[in-house]
Amino acid sequence: MNTPGRWRMLPAAANRGPAVAAYVQGAGDTAFRPFALIVPAVEASLLSAIDVFEAPHLFAAFGLPLSLEPALPDRRREEPP
Repeated sequence: MNTPGRWRMLPAAANRGPAVAAYVQGAGDTAFRPFALIVPAVEASLLSAIDVFEAPHLFAAFGLPLSLEPALPDRRREEPP
């Protein structure tokens, strides 16, 4: 997942466990587009693996939005008046 751009994540579920839907907003793009489903594996209460599926076509099957509206401006980066 080394695609440049701004990222947003949404909680999801896969294989009866937690997952994350990753969306990316590339340069010149007006919305965040589906990029990958991230599925962590937990064993004995510890993270044992992270599987990443760069398969945007799967988002609909998981009931995930096919795009996200642009995020609000990041106020932390603004200079004080």
